[in-house]
Amino acid sequence: MNVFHKFTRMSLRRNRSRTLVTIIGIMLSMAMFTAVVEAVYSGMQYLVRAETARVGAFHGYYYDMSADDVEKLRQEDGVSDVAVWQQVGWAEIEGKNEFKPYLLIESVDENFTDMVSVDLVKGRLPQNENEIAIPDNLRSSGGVSLNIGDTISLSVGERIIDGNKAGEFSYFDSSDREEIVNTQEKTYTVVGIFSRFDYLIETYDCPGFTSLTCGGGVGDYRAFFTVEHPSGFFAYMKDNALNNRWKSHSDLLAYSGSLRNGNLTRMLYGMVAILVALISFGSISLIYNSFSISVSERTRQFGILKSVGATRKQIRSTVIYEALLLCAVAIPLGMAAGCIGIGVTLWCLKDSFNFLLGSGESVKMYIVITPIGLAIAAAICLVTTLISAWIPAKRAIKISPIDAIRQTDDVKLKRRDVRTWGITKKLFGFEGMLASKNFGRNRKRYRATVISLFLSVTLFISASSFCAYLTDSVTGVSSSGGDSGYDIIYRMSSDDPDDADKVFNMLLGVDGVTKGTYFRHIYSGVVFGNELLSKDFAENSNIYGSKAGSDSCEINSCIIFAEDAEFRELCAANRLNADDFINASEPRALVAGSVVSWLNQKLVKTEVLKKSSIPASGYIVDVKAIEGYSCRGFDRDENGNITVYYYYPENYDVQMPDESLAIVMSPEDVEVRTPIIAGGVMEKLPSWQEESSFLLFVYPMSALDKVIPDEMHNNRISNTQFVFFTDNHAAVCEKMRQLLIDNGYTTSMLYDIAANYESSRTMVNVINVFSYGFIVLISLIAMANVFNTISTSISLRRREFAMLKSVGLTNRGFVRMMNFECLRYGIKGLALGLPAAFAVTYLIYLATSAAYEQSFYIPWYSVVIAVGSVFAVVFATMIYSTRKIKNDNPIDALKNENL
Repeated sequence: MNVFHKFTRMSLRRNRSRTLVTIIGIMLSMAMFTAVVEAVYSGMQYLVRAETARVGAFHGYYYDMSADDVEKLRQEDGVSDVAVWQQVGWAEIEGKNEFKPYLLIESVDENFTDMVSVDLVKGRLPQNENEIAIPDNLRSSGGVSLNIGDTISLSVGERIIDGNKAGEFSYFDSSDREEIVNTQEKTYTVVGIFSRFDYLIETYDCPGFTSLTCGGGVGDYRAFFTVEHPSGFFAYMKDNALNNRWKSHSDLLAYSGSLRNGNLTRMLYGMVAILVALISFGSISLIYNSFSISVSERTRQFGILKSVGATRKQIRSTVIYEALLLCAVAIPLGMAAGCIGIGVTLWCLKDSFNFLLGSGESVKMYIVITPIGLAIAAAICLVTTLISAWIPAKRAIKISPIDAIRQTDDVKLKRRDVRTWGITKKLFGFEGMLASKNFGRNRKRYRATVISLFLSVTLFISASSFCAYLTDSVTGVSSSGGDSGYDIIYRMSSDDPDDADKVFNMLLGVDGVTKGTYFRHIYSGVVFGNELLSKDFAENSNIYGSKAGSDSCEINSCIIFAEDAEFRELCAANRLNADDFINASEPRALVAGSVVSWLNQKLVKTEVLKKSSIPASGYIVDVKAIEGYSCRGFDRDENGNITVYYYYPENYDVQMPDESLAIVMSPEDVEVRTPIIAGGVMEKLPSWQEESSFLLFVYPMSALDKVIPDEMHNNRISNTQFVFFTDNHAAVCEKMRQLLIDNGYTTSMLYDIAANYESSRTMVNVINVFSYGFIVLISLIAMANVFNTISTSISLRRREFAMLKSVGLTNRGFVRMMNFECLRYGIKGLALGLPAAFAVTYLIYLATSAAYEQSFYIPWYSVVIAVGSVFAVVFATMIYSTRKIKNDNPIDALKNENL
């Protein structure tokens, strides 16, 4: 047996506390790396499974393909699988949705469901060309009621617009230019009802309800395919795409590692880089400190070994053997602890991730072990440990045997090193002065303890900042508003107020509704003078689609009329007097303080009107109605002059307007200006309204007739929105959906908003679980680091304390001296750690600001906790360590040469 290895094992056994702390440090580091690797990998695999269940396993698809193109795709190198549907044709239906008047029938092949997710609500998929499966929104949005077993006869043919074949990506044209030709009579039996396809497969603008059959296809193909290496999908398509008529399954590709450049990606990478850096920083500091203390403690031993013939190589191998021995114990334990910890966490949260699906699928979250990831984590931990052991060992090996035995390198004094301030003795007495001299006498040991505290403070506050900014970014990007309090929203585009009142009262009467209210919308441009605008908005008005003029700016706006009672509540929430608005001689509105929009893939909030300019007067520019004509456009020349065009409805071509068929009017003849007065700023928006790129105005409903005069044409009420309270949002929403269908109203604008907010809250809760787990592990590493440093430092000073006691230092004086040391350690550690933590917090802020604009802030609650914890840990460790040596016999301690 190697005598040096035996000597190393004996040293580890004799210093059980330090050995145990070092093992715990390596184990915590390995557990942290394992948890991060497994959480990320398991999360990505969950997203892959969830997206596959929701949309399908395809990586992309080609559309408008011929049979030869499909065969060519099947033969392509790099393509692993292909599934197709072939168009049977379009058929008119007698439904309620004027924008989707057709069934679009597609014939699918036998392996179609392996590639595309078909979520059957009832029944089964068709097995021949006489059977059909229909989407569930055919009834909810189209108003066509079909059940399993019903038969339907259709005239199926090609869709033509102006003599050209039109596909599913072409808008519906309600004029006579669109028709279905080459029709054939077909009769189908309904055998299945499925959830409508994701918008990636069937766009919201598609004029047909996509239905499935098996056989009878005569038109173009759509080919869904997967590639062998999804992480390189976009590079593959750049070099091998058959044509430019293709779309990618971008979400699935992103989860598979194929990310395109963008600020969201940079934010993700930036946050992950900071996370890994924090873990590595804490791990290296703890492990390095442990070995540095161990080597310092054993410097005298190394000197004795070298004096009896031990070579540098043998000494070096002793330290490396110690590191390997500790890793052999700590890494497997850390790996197991990390896997068990993240496994239990994911199991407890297994149903909490369904908010990512956005549909009825239920995909469970569970840990997915990645051997490669674990091997990489173990390798990182091993290398970190070996480096941490090698650096102090290299330093100790260079010391000569005589200096090592005499330990002359540990304490090198100069007169100025042990000078102390006179005020120290006055404030803290002789013991404080003695402690201060001890700091100067052994600066290495003092510096090691301060660095440990500095790292602990930096790690804890940085981890807290990381979690706080991550939570704010996720909640900010996913939703601009807070929890609405309302549970269900229904939007209605009817121009008939009586019809809107009828629908509102009908829905309000649904069993389970406890309260309801409604409001009406206008979307229009509101013109304000440039002197009223904030500097930031004036410089970036084009971001929000606003048109800046020489002395004024037309701002895209949403004008809402809320019930007077709701308006009063909104005024109260913003500390404004509602009577100043409701009873004003001129109608006055509340205006949002800012608007938000995505700028270069970054969510930016901008103040619009200067607060000092409120109340501010603006106006809506509209045109008079001319009987029999419709105003269809404005032209503005380079001098700012405006020309207005009126058309007979049958003479107006949406895609290519013929101005020769229009009546041309000047603004002076037809212009109508409607005053808009912003009387107060809403710092708190209505609970039923999220922030948007439109400037929001809210009037009381009683001001509607004054604000909207009869001669306004284009800016009539465009939307009525109903909101409802309920204790059972899911059941009530379903009752409302059925009631709307039974009465011939569309359900496409009925939203269970409470379910959306539950998803948002669940997402934040999931993030918080992982965030607090991360903070706990980082805190454990930091505390272990401080405990290891201080306790070992105290143990190494046994002889020093014995000498002080032998010359008359009392126990009380000893305690006072140690308390002064604690205070100095804590103050010095905080003085260095807080600025460093604030700097790291700023880096985290910069990383998150790449995707979501927010103000820089310091999580002061974490600072308070850090300050208290530093002194608590230092004093607790000092008390523990000094109690161990408190009853030492000075004679025995002075005689002890084997430290």
